[in-house]
Amino acid sequence: GWVEYMPLRVAYATTVHKCVAGETRIPVVGRGYLPIADLSPYDMTPYGQVQAVARTEQQAWRITTARGYSVVCSAEHRWRTREYPLVETQDLTPNDDLLLHSGVPFPGRPEVAENTLWWLGLTVGDGCYTDRKEGQIHLACMDRELGDRYKEIGEVAFSIAIAWRKDRRGLYLTSKGTRDKLAGWGLDYVKGPHKRVPRCVWTEGPQGRGAFLRGLFDADGYIGRNRVVLTTASEKMSEDVQELFLTLGIISTRRHFPNYWQVYVGAESLDIFAYWVGFWKADKALQMTRARPNRVLRPSLGYDRVVSVVPLGITVPMYDVEITAPHLLPFGPFLGHNSQGLSLDAVQINIGDPFFKTPGMIYVALSRCRTVEGLRIVGTTA
Repeated sequence: GWVEYMPLRVAYATTVHKCVAGETRIPVVGRGYLPIADLSPYDMTPYGQVQAVARTEQQAWRITTARGYSVVCSAEHRWRTREYPLVETQDLTPNDDLLLHSGVPFPGRPEVAENTLWWLGLTVGDGCYTDRKEGQIHLACMDRELGDRYKEIGEVAFSIAIAWRKDRRGLYLTSKGTRDKLAGWGLDYVKGPHKRVPRCVWTEGPQGRGAFLRGLFDADGYIGRNRVVLTTASEKMSEDVQELFLTLGIISTRRHFPNYWQVYVGAESLDIFAYWVGFWKADKALQMTRARPNRVLRPSLGYDRVVSVVPLGITVPMYDVEITAPHLLPFGPFLGHNSQGLSLDAVQINIGDPFFKTPGMIYVALSRCRTVEGLRIVGTTA
């Protein structure tokens, strides 16, 4: 076959858009793990500098692996696998192992005290925080040790009163200002099935991310004979926790049951979990020291097996990013290849068009031309 362009072809439209959904997180130096939609030109990643970010509309595909890691992307996005350097989404099979991205040394931008992040984790785990009118938060905690610490940290951090209920079946606070501040951190007004890890946690360093998870596990964590388990009614929370674990080098498994999701850490990463997360609550910390994990028979070695690659049958906003060589970037849990545009001998750019309002789009257009002599700029009055 062939393609014939008459009389012109749109340079941007000839780019192969290897792209992912807008909420897919990318590690950015000095800014933490950000949704790709929030990236800007000149941001620095562990793999190179961002040159351009472009928004597109693409047919959505979902990749899911054996441990439950998942990402939404385009059919053409290419991924690093064990056997082949780069494989497009549409060509992945259950025989492929995707390279996981683990970001243990990657720093964030610490802004919230670790104690406060633990408090936030306990709030997400056991709290009800849907009240918009008065800003009430209720913590369903009957454990005196946890409740007293929650009260002490919260009162110091936010200069508010936190009280036990008269029946001792939990604690509560009423503060519109505090609730607005927490909303600014990303604690949305949602019920259990829609809870997420707040945005502020993703911009913290590894100690802060671990402190949040510690509070979450003090609330909802369970220690089995050979693993630690988090149970949640929220599918998105289970995805967030699994990916947050991966930023600390912790390999976990995510499973769906009829009314809930579980994320568990087994023998392969139990020691790393103890180092970065662990438990503040004394009895849980002691119980974890007595856990006897099984021998790791099939270590991941940094990869996870593909179990499904399916088109979702919908078109969604996606983002295309271009960085400097070697043109690899972590897209959520997996390492993939960023976009490289088609270069042309002659390019005309109309900078008067609203399409070119963002620096990223101007860069994409300019970078298509091989030489200055072949570049023609129109749309100005000068």
